[in-house]
Amino acid sequence: MVFNDQRQVLLVEHVLHPHYPWGLPGGWVERGETPQQAVRRELLEELGLVVEVGHVVAAEQGFGQHLDLAYLCSPRSPIGALSGELLAFRWAALTDLPPMHRFHRLAVLRASEVRELRV
Repeated sequence: MVFNDQRQVLLVEHVLHPHYPWGLPGGWVERGETPQQAVRRELLEELGLVVEVGHVVAAEQGFGQHLDLAYLCSPRSPIGALSGELLAFRWAALTDLPPMHRFHRLAVLRASEVRELRV
């Protein structure tokens, strides 16, 4: 997840997530790619956004072999063009989060705690 200077988290509206369209940007790790490389690639592909990838702030095993990882990232460029996988993006205050997948909400809250400890 990515926070801006106003402590707002970057949320995206996904085309293919009918139950919870708003959530964190993300994607799959490709063969031969590290999770950190996948984070950088996915944010660049989906949002034209260059980031510095920080620490893992949440991890959870999903269905079968699926593993969700959430990294705290710092933006290093403005957001560019959206990919066809996304309808929109917005910056949201922690008090104004839309309904989201449970792991996404957990990740945002853990990341905000980590950020508070660093300030």
